[in-house]
Amino acid sequence: MEVMEIVLKKQNHDVHLLDESDDLFSTIKAIEPDVLIMEFFKIGDHWPNMYKRTQRLFPKLPVIAFGTDPRKQRGLEKLKNIAGVIPKPFDLEEVYRVVANALPELTR
Repeated sequence: MEVMEIVLKKQNHDVHLLDESDDLFSTIKAIEPDVLIMEFFKIGDHWPNMYKRTQRLFPKLPVIAFGTDPRKQRGLEKLKNIAGVIPKPFDLEEVYRVVANALPELTR
């Protein structure tokens, strides 16, 4: 995710990295992000519950799946309300496109 932070900061995005010890939901409330990029498979088998809870608590927050296993990518693209998928290894132009497409109209 550190590389993703550098890439997005170069595009003038305000980036906050969270690790597994951070409380995701209270942090979302505090910083009110325009988009959330989740490294789905790094958080283990409980990612579906985290994603569903995020969608329930913050229904207008676009979520992008990052670092996906190419074999599992099709399943992620079918998730309800997923804003985009960025597989590893990632292409910079693809990252820019997916993030831009996920951002609310007011921030473009």
